[in-house]
Amino acid sequence: MSMNEKASLPLLLRYPYFLILLINVAVYASTLGNAFMLDDYVVLFNELGISNKSFFAIFHDYQHIFSRPVGHLVMWLSYPIFKTDPVPYHVLNILLFSVICFLFYKIVEKLFHNRELAVLTAVLYALHPVNSMLVNYVTVTVITTFVICLQASFLFLLKYLDSQKRSHLAWSLGFFFLGLLSHEMSMVYPAYVFCLLYFLRGFSWRKALIFILPYLAMSAVYLLYRMFFFSLKGQASAVFAVLHLFDVYISSIMALIYWYLGKLFFPQGIVFLWSAVIEEHYNPIEVYRFLLIVLVILYLIFVRWKKGLKAFALSVFVIGLLPVFISSYAHFPFAEPMIEPHWFYFSSIGFFLIVARGLLWLKDTMTFRLWAVLVGVWLGAYIVLLQNNNSHWLTQERYCKYWIAKNPANTTPFYGLGQVALARKDTVQAVAYLEKTLKMSRYHSAFITADLGYAYVLSGETDKAVEMFKVALETDPKYSVTFYYIALLKWQQGDKKGAESFLLKAQELYAKSNVYSRELSRLKSGRPPEMIYPLLHLGGS
Repeated sequence: MSMNEKASLPLLLRYPYFLILLINVAVYASTLGNAFMLDDYVVLFNELGISNKSFFAIFHDYQHIFSRPVGHLVMWLSYPIFKTDPVPYHVLNILLFSVICFLFYKIVEKLFHNRELAVLTAVLYALHPVNSMLVNYVTVTVITTFVICLQASFLFLLKYLDSQKRSHLAWSLGFFFLGLLSHEMSMVYPAYVFCLLYFLRGFSWRKALIFILPYLAMSAVYLLYRMFFFSLKGQASAVFAVLHLFDVYISSIMALIYWYLGKLFFPQGIVFLWSAVIEEHYNPIEVYRFLLIVLVILYLIFVRWKKGLKAFALSVFVIGLLPVFISSYAHFPFAEPMIEPHWFYFSSIGFFLIVARGLLWLKDTMTFRLWAVLVGVWLGAYIVLLQNNNSHWLTQERYCKYWIAKNPANTTPFYGLGQVALARKDTVQAVAYLEKTLKMSRYHSAFITADLGYAYVLSGETDKAVEMFKVALETDPKYSVTFYYIALLKWQQGDKKGAESFLLKAQELYAKSNVYSRELSRLKSGRPPEMIYPLLHLGGS
């Protein structure tokens, strides 16, 4: 773009990053008061949390069941500065989200040399409520990092294709490697590279496949690493578990995809994670519908459009949906199939690119004033829905109640409400929510069983408490919270030495816990423990 052309643009279009930042600050300022919730406590403050790891431990250890060291590195660097104040974390999320939107702007501009298309695509991405978790959820940086790494890899790839400098290709591969270490959804990135080469850069099938071999090799090595050492091993076994149920499997998977597509077109009722009930009966209509959809997509991409923007955008979007066929059954048969909108925060650019292209096509078919009104109403509707969505994230209790109202098939919000009730020592509610969580779950988590045992301690149901603690210890014998709860039970039973012994064990497992140190100090001085619920206690266990 020449200097004269740039000068003729409206002021904000000349500086798109500031436009995007201004938009995001305006629409997400209301999120600054939102509290920590759910996994925020586990990822940041738990005994295995990022705040308690060294730099090398971030890369060597897993976080819960995941290995996402580069994604967690942002939180590790932030914690010494931000500590337990959620506000600066949300400010950081707004800045990082603005970077994502701007990099998508740069990608679209470089691909199609159309600043208007690039700005509109980025603004649609910024304002769509489905992307709001990137700001509202404190520990979302694993997702933010993987998206930014893939964007950087894509931009360096474009530089390489234009300059043929090997250093640019090396940078592209390097950022892809960082993306893999941020989130496992990065594994499908080689397919996006293929789409770029085949649909936009004139590569043949064979030439494009040869070009992406280094990317494929990195994905394959990463997959083997995760399968043998971390949670993807369970996903592999899940695939084999459902292969013989193809018809039922497809029905369940498509129900998940329909939900996500529905939220793209009608962005209401969006939740962090959507669980579906496994279909029990063979429904040939669903199988035929799936096959018809596949044929229509293949026809559009390879026959009707063949090459160009629409073929590229649709192919990128569809490829982004493919991991659903595995990821949604990540813990099958222990949990219901599920879909999480944040899986698609890179691939969804295909959707927003098509929408932006359609809006610009409409611009050529009507007066500018009418078109401006149409786009203004469209974006205004996004903003209203976005503000409504942001309000649900205010507290863990509020979000979990909203989540249950939309998707009662998922166990997480019931457990979240059980945690809130425990923090309040509301025994009746705590027992009700945690018993329901355990009943709905197909597996025993030390988090759930230990907390339910604590709820029984508070309600005076000693036998049930002992039973739950036994299950928790069998599930995870190194979970410090279980020992803390047993110490509280021992105190209630008048066994002060036993209480002190178990509390010492809890402190041994998690020496940095200020909850355990304070409680131990009280016990040694002969005072009763405060009986703090540690999982929602910042800086505690």
